[in-house]
Amino acid sequence: MPIKTFDIVVVVFVIVGIVRGRKLGMSQDLLNLLMWVGIVIGGAFAYGPGGAFLAKNANISQLWSNVGVYLGVAVACFVLQGIVKDLIKDKLANSDLFGRLEYPLGMMSGAIRYPAMLIMLMALLHSRLVTSADMAATAKSQKENYGSISLPTRGDIQQAIFYESMSGRFIREKAPWLLIVNSSATVTNLRQKDSPSRQREKAVEKLTK
Repeated sequence: MPIKTFDIVVVVFVIVGIVRGRKLGMSQDLLNLLMWVGIVIGGAFAYGPGGAFLAKNANISQLWSNVGVYLGVAVACFVLQGIVKDLIKDKLANSDLFGRLEYPLGMMSGAIRYPAMLIMLMALLHSRLVTSADMAATAKSQKENYGSISLPTRGDIQQAIFYESMSGRFIREKAPWLLIVNSSATVTNLRQKDSPSRQREKAVEKLTK
């Protein structure tokens, strides 16, 4: 598969993470790493049972229950990290816990932490996969309001990340448990081989016949 824009974004995040990790060192970056790993892993395991419980008892849709629980885990990890950091910040500032491995491990930490931010965004974006009906309605609306001008849509972004980029497709196929899955969504539109713009054209043609 050719390298796509999202793949370049992933590479940039990895490089930035390595640079930041090298600057901070593992002792300074450890809590940040644990926080983001906690968000990605904790959110992935909590949104299913937590979302089902919330949807059943709070009269909230399954989609928003899933997203709410995932974001709740993220907020909890942020708060916990802030509390722990305030308690041990002086010890961390003067720590040489990892010795000669301080900065190599810091670089590794950054290379994991920054892509974890992207995985969180991917999980939230994946929570509601755009259906064929959604694509058709959006295409018709854009045709009516903007004529031949075609603006990027949520479906286009999902297509570009999860079905066209190497990194997004890898996560979708090899580690789908990291993503929020809405079982009620149909995704046939995203499996088509046509480009997103061609999909919109076909949808408009179908609706205007």
